[in-house]
This record gives sequence, C-alpha cells and structure tokens, in this order.
Amino acid sequence: MKKIVLLTGMIAISAISTFAQVKDTTYWNRSLDFGLNVSQAWFNKDWTGGGVNNIAIAGFIYGNSYWVKKRHSITSTMQLELGAIKPSDFAFRKNLDRIFIDNIYGMAIEGAWGAWAGFNFQSQFLDGYSKGGDPTLGSRISTFLAPGYLTEAAGIIYKPVPYFEARLAPIAFRQTFSIDGGVERELTTGGKNHYGVLAGRKIKNEVGYFFLAKLDKDIVTNVNLKMLYQHFGAYDKLGHTTNRLDAIISAKIWKFIFVNFQTVFLYNEDQLSQAPRLDAAGNPLKDAAGKEIAKGTPEIQISQALTIGLKYTIKNKVK
Repeated sequence: MKKIVLLTGMIAISAISTFAQVKDTTYWNRSLDFGLNVSQAWFNKDWTGGGVNNIAIAGFIYGNSYWVKKRHSITSTMQLELGAIKPSDFAFRKNLDRIFIDNIYGMAIEGAWGAWAGFNFQSQFLDGYSKGGDPTLGSRISTFLAPGYLTEAAGIIYKPVPYFEARLAPIAFRQTFSIDGGVERELTTGGKNHYGVLAGRKIKNEVGYFFLAKLDKDIVTNVNLKMLYQHFGAYDKLGHTTNRLDAIISAKIWKFIFVNFQTVFLYNEDQLSQAPRLDAAGNPLKDAAGKEIAKGTPEIQISQALTIGLKYTIKNKVK
C-alpha cells in the first residue's frame, strides 16, 4: 500500500508541475500524449506453419511543459510506459515498464549557456521476473522502488536550439532504492548487495557528477526522434558509472495511427546479469542442486520494441 501511495504522489507532483493552472499562463507551453498499442495472433489446430497464439497490449503517457519568463524557465517531463504480452496458455508477462519524471529550473546566462537545478526519478510499475519474465519459472527480481533512482543535481546547461539540450552537474546526489524484502532475499547471497544497496538496508546514498543530453526533433515530416542519455558517476568509486540511452522513433501513418520503434541501452555496474553462465559447448552451467548459475557480473543490457497503434496529443500553447 505504501508503494502505491508513493507512486501516486510522485505522478501527482509531476502532473501538477506539468499542467497546473497559474494566474499568469502567458509563458506556458504544454503537451500530453496518450498512446495505446494492441496486437493479436491466432492459429487453429490445423495450421502447419507453426506459431503461438498471443495477445499484447501496451500504453504510454508522455507529458511535457515549458515555462519561460525573461531569464528564468521551468521544464517538466513525465514518461509512463506499461505493456504486457500473453502467449498461448501462459499468464501475461510484461514487455514494457517505465516511470521517468524530470523537473528542472533554468536561468539563462549568456547565449545558449545557463545554470540549472532539479531532480529526476526513475523506476517501474510492476514485478519483474527472471527466465523471460515468467513468474511460473523465474524468480521475482524487481518491482516498484526495487530498484528506484532519485537524482538531485545542479550545474550548467547548454541549449543552442529548442530541440536539444545538454546538462552537466559537477555535484549531484543520488538515492538508490531497493525497499522490497523479497527482491533483496532473491538477489542477496553471501553478503552481496541488491542493486548496489547493502544487505539489510533499503537505500544507498551517493555523491558524484551527472550528465544528461536530450534530443526531441522531427527529422522529416511526420517522423519524430527522441533520445535521452544519462550518466552518473560516484566520487567515492571513480569509474563505477551508470549509463542509460533511450531512443524512440515515432512515425505518423494516418491521423491518430503511429508506428513506434523504441530501444534502450543500459550499463549499470550495480545491476548484475541474471543470464546463465555457459560452458564451452554453449550450455548453461548448473550447481549441485541443478539450478542454473547466473553470470553475476555487470553487462550491457539492451531492449527493443516495435509497435503500431493509436496516439492522441493534447497541446496548449499560449503566447
């Protein structure tokens, strides 16, 4: 229950920041995108080409707002994504799950340069499982706020054009959350940590530096490219970094119908691979009990999704 209350609060804060009504709305630019993607496949018993009956559904909400008055600005971004697939007789398994909230205050200094201060929050909605996300086969290894990341930072910002910006913060504070006891028990063995959080604890605090680069541009008519790169390095362990790149290409086919291609590259030295170690023949290594032995090392994580569905945009631009 506490998780749901906290999640609702974080989304409400971002929504208020993005769409709050104020006395002077002269300088607000706001937009909200709703999207829904559904796919289905079915084969009868006489089908000889092979295939698995399945249904998949995914939805997203993207909110953006920008307020500027003279040298001062406030920028808010909210990205909520959730999707699942149900193959044949198996239960639904999630294939898309993200919460991202970013709020900053900026002050122009000279030309494209300025100062900024703000925070961003990242986590997920639902439980995540090893073994391809199947709860009947795998272990529960993630959930809301396990992990979760809150980063507060201040520094300089470079924004030469409206569709691109880069931020650098020489001083940044990051809290890594892993508050679920079940996830901790699954990931913590022999005194190891869970998502960088020490066994028996819920939060890890770090001081370091932070870099973010963001691109949101229509590359051709009806085709939009969004890219977001984030980098965090802790001062107490230089070289121990977190890197994440999100890229989304969205193409409008007709009115409200869009095709989206999304990919994520993630490298976090506190997130250890749950993929099995392989022997020389390429078979999974197992322990004496017959359980597959995980790599237990940081690796580059990659995910991608291609969807077609509906998207509706609400815009409010007042000058």
